[in-house]
Amino acid sequence: MDDSDVEAGGNKMIRAMRKQMSRTAKVMNDVKEMKKVQKKQAVMLAKIFRIVNDLSAYVVNKQEGGMPRHMENVVEEENI
Repeated sequence: MDDSDVEAGGNKMIRAMRKQMSRTAKVMNDVKEMKKVQKKQAVMLAKIFRIVNDLSAYVVNKQEGGMPRHMENVVEEENI
C-alpha cells in the first residue's frame, strides 16, 4: 500500500463525509420548515377555538335573550 492508495482512500472518505453532511443539512432544513408550518397551524387552530368558543357563548346568550357586546363584530375581526 503506497501513498497514492492512502490518498485515494482519504479522498473517498472525505467525499462520503461531505455527502452525509449535505444530507444532514437538508434534513435540518426540512425540520425547520415543518416547525414553521406547525406554528402557523397552531395559531390558526387557536383562532378557530376562540371563534367557536365565542359563537357557543353567543348561542347560549341568544337562547337566554341577550347578546354580548364583544360578539357583534366577531366575524369581521377574525380574517381566516
